[in-house]
Amino acid sequence: IFAAGNDMTGMSSYPGAYRDYISVTAMSCDYTPAYYTNYGKWVRISAPGGDQMLSNAYGGVYSTSVASDGSSGYEGSQGTSMACPHVSGVAALIVSQFGAPGFTNEQLKEKLFSTARDIDSYQGPIYNGRGTYAGKIGKLVDAGAALDSGEVPPVSDQPTITPATGQNDS
Repeated sequence: IFAAGNDMTGMSSYPGAYRDYISVTAMSCDYTPAYYTNYGKWVRISAPGGDQMLSNAYGGVYSTSVASDGSSGYEGSQGTSMACPHVSGVAALIVSQFGAPGFTNEQLKEKLFSTARDIDSYQGPIYNGRGTYAGKIGKLVDAGAALDSGEVPPVSDQPTITPATGQNDS
């Protein structure tokens, strides 16, 4: 799970652009892409990433921070790197509820993507005078839908435990 990038472009950004990776775009509070997020058909999921341009100076995602004087607190930040922890957290919830021996990466991705909300209808017809974001920002991650999505099919391949030399399987 990697950030799509903050370059306001339709070009892919690595490592999130690798085929087997999950690239995350950043959404604003109105279900439209945050002004800075990268986008494209290679993106399959989005999450709140903050948008201080749309909201105000406090329109970021709040996170802990440490100031240069060593004091700590919370501050609003924005970026696709702020969106990634939302998706990582939902992925962890999916594994904690549905994971079992034999639960695969592909099953996790399927549950993550199939329960995300389609937000294409919120995308206007034009961005930067060139087209629409529909189909280029992914679906919005949805923890509630993921956890309410039923049972994972029974795992057919149970792991085989082979004792090391000199050990038994008890």
